[in-house]
Amino acid sequence: MISPKAEIDPKAKIGKNVTVYPFAYIEGDVEIGDDCVIYPYVSVMNGTRMGRGNTVYQNTVLGAVPQDFNYRRRVTFDYRRRQHVPRECGHKPCHFL
Repeated sequence: MISPKAEIDPKAKIGKNVTVYPFAYIEGDVEIGDDCVIYPYVSVMNGTRMGRGNTVYQNTVLGAVPQDFNYRRRVTFDYRRRQHVPRECGHKPCHFL
């Protein structure tokens, strides 16, 4: 089920049986695997690739550069995140991934 109130770029690749709730925002260069759930107020930015069966909770931003001067890019797949938890880890070591 994809809500008509979600904003999804037509170029985004959305898998089968994906649920996107209202007010989610998905940019064009995004791939979301099968059986994923995107809750309200989630932003999925260009370059994000999600595997199968992920759940992304409200107020999460995926794919944006964090506001951290010590940021080092680290890509993770097949993750579950709660609200206000960054996808990227800017500091070393990163124990929550």
